[in-house]
Amino acid sequence: MKKHLSVASPEQHDYRTDAKTSASPTANRRLLPLLPLIVVCMAAALHSTPLQQSGRALTHAEHRAELERTQRWEHRLQAFRKARARIELNEQLDPGARAVAIRRLAEASFAAEEIPWLEDAEQLAWARSGGNR
Repeated sequence: MKKHLSVASPEQHDYRTDAKTSASPTANRRLLPLLPLIVVCMAAALHSTPLQQSGRALTHAEHRAELERTQRWEHRLQAFRKARARIELNEQLDPGARAVAIRRLAEASFAAEEIPWLEDAEQLAWARSGGNR
């Protein structure tokens, strides 16, 4: 059934003609669900900015030195993990002796202030592997 058009004034109709209450969402309403995503993206962009010292960008030499430090750390970490794996596979050691040997290996391989970094790196690797070594 077709609805006939009325010639009555807008005040006489039972529908609203105000633009604020119209059925189509405004730009703000359409973007509101995206706000958390925008905030997360902005935070990630800020977090991933290049390292800075004293409010200035790193020079090429500083960037290269930082890269070399990172590569040395990764090399030492891989060497530690290989040695730890050998200790863990040693069937002649009981679990307590393995733990002591691994602790001594960590203390011999890393400075005291690096041990927390080592523990964090190991926890991160463990979490990334889904809890499997």
